[in-house]
Amino acid sequence: MVRCLVPSCKNTSEIRDWKKRIDTGEMRKKVSFHSFPKDPATRNLWIDILKLDAASIPVAARICSDHFKEEDYDKRTLIARLFRNALPIAIQV
Repeated sequence: MVRCLVPSCKNTSEIRDWKKRIDTGEMRKKVSFHSFPKDPATRNLWIDILKLDAASIPVAARICSDHFKEEDYDKRTLIARLFRNALPIAIQV
């Protein structure tokens, strides 16, 4: 099972189904999960924006699609992927 690393987020999925439908009560929506960037500068930006402790982030950590804007995705192919320069939406503390 994969869980979104953002503290206030409850989205989870099974590893075999990254596009699992999440039941939101009113409707079901697709949620995808994304790894942290490998580029250290971008990774640090994500950590700062999400107000996370860098030392406590596991290697397999994922952030769900709820924390990105629609325009952050490249939809030119069948599988929508995050653009390399996509940044998560800042969370309120």
